[in-house]
Amino acid sequence: MPVERPAIRSELATRRAARELESVAMRSIDLATAIGGAAGQGIATPGNILARILVRRGLHVNVYDAYQSIIRGGHIFLTLRTSDQPVLTHGDKLNILIALNQDTMDRHLKLDRKSVV
Repeated sequence: MPVERPAIRSELATRRAARELESVAMRSIDLATAIGGAAGQGIATPGNILARILVRRGLHVNVYDAYQSIIRGGHIFLTLRTSDQPVLTHGDKLNILIALNQDTMDRHLKLDRKSVV
């Protein structure tokens, strides 16, 4: 039975780690986040802050505000999609839903219940 030397083992581990790092680096980012709640709860402010943070990190961002009611208490919904590639649309799927009231959960969880966190 051949005896494997420690130097060969560490070289194999280094190669394996380099392959794993390369596969992680090649993954693309495409994340759709939505914030929903009642008008007056401050939906636009955290959306704008999050968009600025992502842009400053070098990512592309598309923000869509859906002001369905400007009356205090009406439903407001903000979709923020970010990617490492240019974002041309807000998309039709959500990855993260930040629901500030039950109405938001009722309206938007039924769209894509399997993939929303």
